[in-house]
Amino acid sequence: MKMLLTTISMCSVLWIAGCASDKTDKSVARTLNSYQVGSTTFADLKRDSQIVDSEKTVNAVVTGSNPSQMAQRTVHAYDVPRHSHWRVFNSDDQSKTVNGSLVSQRRQLTVGSTDGPLYVLTFNEAGMLVDKRPAS
Repeated sequence: MKMLLTTISMCSVLWIAGCASDKTDKSVARTLNSYQVGSTTFADLKRDSQIVDSEKTVNAVVTGSNPSQMAQRTVHAYDVPRHSHWRVFNSDDQSKTVNGSLVSQRRQLTVGSTDGPLYVLTFNEAGMLVDKRPAS
């Protein structure tokens, strides 16, 4: 009898955990579906997903210059807490400088849940969402 109750309890816990996971993944999808180009910001994404944006400075060859001429470039790495149902599957940061001044910056992230990638989000230098498309 005791063994039967233990087995039923364990099955109940696994079933509840599975339902909670599915519910949370749907919550991620629902939140991403609500994002609107022109009104959602990178700060909104960071708040909702708890993304940690870490920066690292690396040396890079300046395009169109002598290969021996190096410039400092900031590279961003995006991560979410291990317990989160949000995921960052891919990221790409591009900056354009003219005469040493930053003129534009673009962040593109493929985000989703533990079920897989859902959207590719592109943010401009002001942190505004400028493009949102389904991940393929």
